[in-house]
Amino acid sequence: DSIAPITLPLSATHIVSGTAILNPSSSNEVAYVAAQQTFGTTPIVTTNTVAADDLTGAYVLNLPVAAPLFGTYSAVLPITLIPQSGVAGLYTVEASATGYLSQSANVDISAADITQDFTLTP
Repeated sequence: DSIAPITLPLSATHIVSGTAILNPSSSNEVAYVAAQQTFGTTPIVTTNTVAADDLTGAYVLNLPVAAPLFGTYSAVLPITLIPQSGVAGLYTVEASATGYLSQSANVDISAADITQDFTLTP
């Protein structure tokens, strides 16, 4: 048996940033913001998650613009990775915190950085 490394292509990145504010504010809870992608009928895959700043609610997600690669697990190597060009740069950004209603927004970062603000309420 040999081990075959998976070499991934480089991708340009863009940023989704903004604020995830808790209203009313809480000294016990923190808002989290996650970027997710869906590949056709494949379930959503979380690409990146960050905690919003406790004081300002600010967050920054640095995300790849290139098409994500999808491969089916196999005991035979190498696994063939197929670009999912239909979702390149397309993300669902979701803000959540315990005890607050989650919010989400669809964003397209294929051409530029995006600002997306959230205000979470109980």
